[in-house]
Amino acid sequence: MKILYAASEAAPYAKSGGLADVAGALPKALVHDGIDCRVIMPLYGDLKFKDTLTYVTNFSVPVGWRSQYCGLFKAEHDGVTFYFIDNEYYFKRSGLYGFYEQKIVVLSAMSGTTNTQRPVWFL
Repeated sequence: MKILYAASEAAPYAKSGGLADVAGALPKALVHDGIDCRVIMPLYGDLKFKDTLTYVTNFSVPVGWRSQYCGLFKAEHDGVTFYFIDNEYYFKRSGLYGFYEQKIVVLSAMSGTTNTQRPVWFL
């Protein structure tokens, strides 16, 4: 079984509360039980451990009338693969929340997790 856990924050990379604790701990427990569980989240401007990220690919995401660049980076922590969606326009800011327009690109980019076409980088 493969699970792609989409979250707005996950410990230890970005944390504002309990959601990050769950998004960091649950995938780790699933991996420990033999399930291929990975996490995908935004690459925030003040993300911790940025120096451990490696580039995977980039793609365009339709956002209204335009296409928006999204880079994809990854890192491993405690046996869990974390993917990070990069878009400096939406995410290169201080803090995790409080910016209306960032929701648009997060929802658009993560909508691929429910698309019938499987992401190449998760095969």
